[in-house]
Amino acid sequence: MRFKLPSLVASLLGLGLLAGCGGGGGTGGSAGSATLKGVVLTADGTTDALGGYAFRVLETGRRAVSNTEGQFDLGTVPTGQLTVELDG
Repeated sequence: MRFKLPSLVASLLGLGLLAGCGGGGGTGGSAGSATLKGVVLTADGTTDALGGYAFRVLETGRRAVSNTEGQFDLGTVPTGQLTVELDG
């Protein structure tokens, strides 16, 4: 990961990598996929002025940019270990 964010805790809150449990009674969706989204916070826990930060999943090339509230959504990604790059 690349961080150009001085006092940013790259706390990707609720990073939401909702890994499939593999046997539940869910319907729809692809087997082996998850939704990856979260919120960028500063060290003091705020999201002020954290829009415009770019995120990329290296394994898939999926990209997202945080909105003015620090929220980002990388959409559907494969389950398992992924590397997310942050560039501010």
